[in-house]
Amino acid sequence: MSVARLYTVKKSRKDQKPCGKCGAELPAGTPYLYYYVGFRSNYKYVRCTKADCYPMPSERESSKIAPILAAQENFARNIDSADSPDDIAALVQEVGTAIREVADEYQEALDAWENGNYELEEKASHYESQADEPENWTWGEGDTDYTLCLEHDGREDEVGEEAIQNCDACQENREQWLQECRDAAQEIVDNIEFA
Repeated sequence: MSVARLYTVKKSRKDQKPCGKCGAELPAGTPYLYYYVGFRSNYKYVRCTKADCYPMPSERESSKIAPILAAQENFARNIDSADSPDDIAALVQEVGTAIREVADEYQEALDAWENGNYELEEKASHYESQADEPENWTWGEGDTDYTLCLEHDGREDEVGEEAIQNCDACQENREQWLQECRDAAQEIVDNIEFA
C-alpha cells in the first residue's frame, strides 16, 4: 500500500485552485488540505477542510489496490443503512468484485511478461483467493429468518404482515438479526489481506 501523505495548511499564503471535491474557492488566508498521488508526482490535489471533502485512502492510493479500498469505504458508508440480508450481501459482494478486478489486473500484467514475474504471480494468486469468500457471501434464506415475538411466532399467516411490522418486539428481533448479519459481513470485509 502506498497511501499519499496528507498535508494541512492552516492559512494559505496565496489563492489555491478550487476544492477538488466540492469546487469551493480557496482564497488566500483559508485553510486547506493537499496531497500528491504517486511516487514523485507533481500534481497537487487540493481539498477544502469540510468533513465531506476529506480525501479517503482510496483517493490517495497510487497502487492497483485503490478499487478495493474504495469498495471497503462504500461498505462502511452503507452497512448501517442496509435493511435486508440481500442489501448487506450486495455490499460484501461489491468488495469481492473489486478484489477480483485487482487480481485480473495483476494477471494481465503477468501475462505481458515473457519470462514470468514471481511478484506479479504471487499478487494475482493472492487476490484471486481473497475474492472468493466475499464474492459469494450470503446470509440466511431471506427476511423470515428472524424469530417473531411469542404472540406472533407460528401465526404469521393468521395475523398478517402488517401486524408483524407494527409489533415492536418482532421488529426488535428483526433488527437484532440484521445486526448479526451486518457484523458477519463486517468480519468478512475486515479479514481481507493486502499483498
